[in-house]
Amino acid sequence: MAAERELARRIGRELTDVCMEATSQYSMPLPIGGYPFYSVEGIIYPRMAGAALADLAAYRAAPAQEIFYNWMGTSSNGQFSDSWDNSPTAGSVPGQGAASAAVPGGTVPTRATTGALGQRDATAGTLYLSDTNLFPSATSTGFGIWILYDRLFAAQLSTTSTASQAVTGVPTRYTGTEAKGNCFWVVTRTTYTTPAAHTWTVTYTDQDGNAGASSGAVTGYASASATGRIDTAAGSIWHYPFAAGDLGVRAVTAVQLSASQAGGSANVVIGRPLQMVPIWPGVASDHYNSVSQGFNLVAIKAGAALSHLFFSPGNASMTVGGSYGFVEG
Repeated sequence: MAAERELARRIGRELTDVCMEATSQYSMPLPIGGYPFYSVEGIIYPRMAGAALADLAAYRAAPAQEIFYNWMGTSSNGQFSDSWDNSPTAGSVPGQGAASAAVPGGTVPTRATTGALGQRDATAGTLYLSDTNLFPSATSTGFGIWILYDRLFAAQLSTTSTASQAVTGVPTRYTGTEAKGNCFWVVTRTTYTTPAAHTWTVTYTDQDGNAGASSGAVTGYASASATGRIDTAAGSIWHYPFAAGDLGVRAVTAVQLSASQAGGSANVVIGRPLQMVPIWPGVASDHYNSVSQGFNLVAIKAGAALSHLFFSPGNASMTVGGSYGFVEG
């Protein structure tokens, strides 16, 4: 397709393929930061501006804030990781996210929860993500994907029980019909004591309110489990699959593990992906402007618990610093 060829011309064939693979099972448009494209179900499409460029540019004069972060952690050797549950290097900002309450109730994180970026809510109108700055370290080799997401809900699971674990807590952002685009996954919080072959089956209520939908049995990662790893054998997949025809999740209602891991812990998470940003090997800094480059201002909900998912094929460690710029209007 023309859009795919144009993106490959701008960022290279290999990184374009990584972007496409990262969204191969995601059925909602995910903006690619700094570029007028989005990816959905592994296909690149041109990003259509929702307003005239002059209207978008007006946001540059709006009250702004900038949030800095310096995250240093492990990218789990070709597996997608969740920075909230990862054990980052001392000095990382933000540090490891606060532990979630156990099932059934779980936790609804907010911008004030430890581990969230902590942006201010808009004083009036809507808060938008306008700028993304990335500063990968020189030791971060290989291509990568950096996904900004809103952590809507999380609950700690038992990794020793094979009984169905009921979940009753629900998100308070992107609810009802806005749930289209919400995703769920299981992530390692503390390393499994005795990793063994296993699957996770997640039962959920879909974007239209239909209860009893299932992810099916998702094969987990059976080797030594790093903290913060998305627990799936498919390294480039960052969320669990939906039942056929589903496009989102309102609530997770039950989770079942097939085989005891003899200890450790994991969380089931509901999140809303907001932006995907490619990372080049050996590039000291990247700046993505959503007004003049991408024409795709991303709205941020009040109270959003912003965090990251990241993927670096074959790269054992990743240090990424940078900042986000926000405008409101």
